Amino acid sequence: MAGKASKTEIKDHISSQLSVSVIICTYNSLNTLKPLIHQVFDQNYPEFECIIVDDGSTDGTSEWLNSLVQNHSNLKVLYQDPAMKTLPGKKEALEKGLLAASGEIILLTDADCVIHSGNWISFMLKPFNGKTDVVLGFAPLRPADTTASLLSSLESLLTAMQYGSYASAGMPYMGVGRNMAYRRNLISGSSPFALHKDIPSGDDDLFIQDMPSEVKMKIQTEADSLVYSYSPSTWSGWYRQKSRHVQTSLKYSFQHQIILSMFAFSHLLFYAAVLSGLFLGYEIVAILVFCIRWLILFLPYRNWARMIKFRPGWKLYPFFDLFLNLYYIILFPGLFFKRKTW
Repeated sequence: MAGKASKTEIKDHISSQLSVSVIICTYNSLNTLKPLIHQVFDQNYPEFECIIVDDGSTDGTSEWLNSLVQNHSNLKVLYQDPAMKTLPGKKEALEKGLLAASGEIILLTDADCVIHSGNWISFMLKPFNGKTDVVLGFAPLRPADTTASLLSSLESLLTAMQYGSYASAGMPYMGVGRNMAYRRNLISGSSPFALHKDIPSGDDDLFIQDMPSEVKMKIQTEADSLVYSYSPSTWSGWYRQKSRHVQTSLKYSFQHQIILSMFAFSHLLFYAAVLSGLFLGYEIVAILVFCIRWLILFLPYRNWARMIKFRPGWKLYPFFDLFLNLYYIILFPGLFFKRKTW
């Protein structure tokens, strides 16, 4: 985990001038893309290129980008013809951006993200050294004023805890395309997503899964490295998003599938055991076990919430922990239905 950097350290890092290609794929996201692009060009980094790939938008994105490119020499705008697409989701657009990149480092974010700081590029590149190949950043979800959005945000915090902890332990299994950086030489050939071209997602977590064991990864949790996005505001939007994620997890390595499945099953079995204890007359034991487990999980949840500036906070953890039981049951059918769009 990267430590806190002084202003001198940041300047020293910038002076090293690692060449960077910031890649953003967009599809009908003009309203969120506009402020994001301004945040990118306001970065305190001396030289970088920004590559935007329009994946067939119909909301005026292409016209706006055409006007913008005239004022920024470091902006590349590419277009993906929908009629020529052969891969689902945004993978073909991302491939086009990767092939056009000239930077030593690829830095990814999404068109609906909000960059937290003008030092985002600097801090995401800070962990790179002679041995680091991939830096996994974090992109907490900010909730809207709905229950579905709040629970989705809390689930994203749990995901951040899991992939950040496993990466720190030397067992990385995923990253998020909203905030991730890697060396361009990790891209092999003209189709880096060939192993999972049949599903729309996986350009981030399955990309990490495909990395050989000798690839060195670090996580970056400092505040200036964070970007934010907004969680789905409706239950249908939440279900579509999580079903896509669940389907992608079926492509994980057997080891990671077992580890993550054990977490889910242990959660369900724990609550089943507590309820059984209450009904069978072991109320004190059941309540005591529940409290002990809650305290054990509460501390890392609170620490991670503070570390990545998670807005809803850790105080909602007990309610979310109960919701996880329904979460696992509701999402189970998502294993059997495939999506082909963004």
